[in-house]
Amino acid sequence: MTVYGIGELKKIALRNLARHKVKTILTSLAIMISVAMYIFLNSWLGGMKIESRRNIVNFEIGAAKLQTRLYFERKDELPSFETFLDWEVYRQALYREGYVSAPRFVFSGTLISHSGSAPILFHGVVPQLEQEVLHYVPFVDFGRFVQDGTFEIALGTVAAERLRVGIPTRPLRLELEELIAAVASSPLDADFIRSLYDLAPAVRRGDIFSPAELMIEGNERMILRRDLPKAHLNRYWDMVAASGRNEVLINAAIDI
Repeated sequence: MTVYGIGELKKIALRNLARHKVKTILTSLAIMISVAMYIFLNSWLGGMKIESRRNIVNFEIGAAKLQTRLYFERKDELPSFETFLDWEVYRQALYREGYVSAPRFVFSGTLISHSGSAPILFHGVVPQLEQEVLHYVPFVDFGRFVQDGTFEIALGTVAAERLRVGIPTRPLRLELEELIAAVASSPLDADFIRSLYDLAPAVRRGDIFSPAELMIEGNERMILRRDLPKAHLNRYWDMVAASGRNEVLINAAIDI
């Protein structure tokens, strides 16, 4: 029986590899590509997981929530009777430990506009403290975030479109003309609003709109341009707000 050392085994392995060069190269390439793809996908998915968690913390719920035991007895009903009236004490204690916090009063209700209504989950906030904890405030598309001492509401795009409040981003042409008639005080204002929209093409590959949605009873779909200066959007917003389009009512039952 012949016993080979490590050095001799290496020489034999190299001779075997050199004897089948094409097979060796193809096998090496397959292994390299497989390992590279695994590293890429593992890093990509891991990054998505970390970024998703970071976005949830920074833009939605914060790092932690404080709720009393009374809340959990009826948490599925969103109990509004548990109000945390002494939340300042908890905030000061957290601040001393190096944490920032903000109170939230969560309740469900119906938001009523001039054209309809929709069930909404509301979050009552202290605007200044909310901005210290969550980072979504700079990303308000139109108008501004709610201010201290005012009765204002920040509404999501889908709900705003359904209730026809704020600036419409994809109105039908007839809807846009109705809005212009309500908010424009002169022909120049009317032309200004029309200049902010483009006619949606018949087919938008990869877009969220299907061809059937872009043409309803011969009424073209209009799309708010994405390259508009901030000054134009602010002027448009002021015109819409002055017309009363943004006035809404909240109908809710508060359990005290």
